[in-house]
Amino acid sequence: SSISGGESGTIENCINRASITDKSSKVNRIGGVIGAAWSDGSSIVSLKISNCQNYGDIYETMSADKGGAGGILGASSRLNNLLIENCANYGSIQTAALGGTGGILGYCTYKNSVIVINGCQTAANITSTGNCVGGLIGAADALQKELTIKNCAVTGTISGVDNVGGV
Repeated sequence: SSISGGESGTIENCINRASITDKSSKVNRIGGVIGAAWSDGSSIVSLKISNCQNYGDIYETMSADKGGAGGILGASSRLNNLLIENCANYGSIQTAALGGTGGILGYCTYKNSVIVINGCQTAANITSTGNCVGGLIGAADALQKELTIKNCAVTGTISGVDNVGGV
């Protein structure tokens, strides 16, 4: 699923237990709760994801640039405000993503974004044959405003080809 256009909203208290597999190699934004959140950039768009959990394993084979796979949110772009709080990923993630693979958020970009990840945890193995792999965020591109990560924890094995980090 995705959120797009000039929409703002809140997603809270959601649990995913289903495994997510891209067998077609055509999907490049996959998330345990939301695949992608996009804005057209013409209005202020805010998204809050709160108290959500992913238990489903994620397997993605698309190696498209600017793709993304995340335990909670696969990819976001042109959101002015993104808050992910008190969320957890327990599902393993295996990808070929070039854009980013993260335990909570795979890939985010936009020069005006304020992104806050607070009180989140990843307790899963994250593996990618691509680059930009992290326990919480895979890649944050072109951010000029603010990225805040606080009160978070990561356990499990994080592995990738290039730009790999625990957080």
